[in-house]
Amino acid sequence: MEGFVLSLQFSDEEFPLLQDVSTLLYDLTLTHDFGALLTSYERPYYSFGTTFWYRNGRPVPRAEKIRAARVVKESPLLLEVVIPSLGALWVLLQILEKVADRPLVREKLEREVTKLRREDAIHRQTVSDMHVDFLRRLENDPAALRIAEQLEQRLRRNPIKLVAADITTMPPAANDEESEARDEF
Repeated sequence: MEGFVLSLQFSDEEFPLLQDVSTLLYDLTLTHDFGALLTSYERPYYSFGTTFWYRNGRPVPRAEKIRAARVVKESPLLLEVVIPSLGALWVLLQILEKVADRPLVREKLEREVTKLRREDAIHRQTVSDMHVDFLRRLENDPAALRIAEQLEQRLRRNPIKLVAADITTMPPAANDEESEARDEF
């Protein structure tokens, strides 16, 4: 599996409620799926509605779903996720930056995303184009704008706060077909 590894560090709380951890993971999944649907060229006219919030209500193919690479429940909570799509990564970062406990280092993240874009020949769209497309889609789709606002509110209400983020590329696996076959079981 190819993609981008997003490392997220959250605020120190020795014993967070399991409900808060579970909600955080689900809200990150929703935010990723929102970005995947918003930036997908294969689903440019996805209609955002109430089914978006259902557990299986978003038509994101299995190969494009966010994956857990590492979860460390210590103080602080560390989560590493694999995101196959640069567009989904960009939208996720836009929303996370708005709800972070401290301002994320935007310039550093933008440099890393630009570097990743250059390294990944599949992704031809520039980071600034993604940002413009993201804003244009939200402007023209009131349902998508409402979902973006609700995702921000949900993440903001969670007592577990994002304090740091880092991005790296995930090189393609030598035997992707075998790993994909294992994922199906």
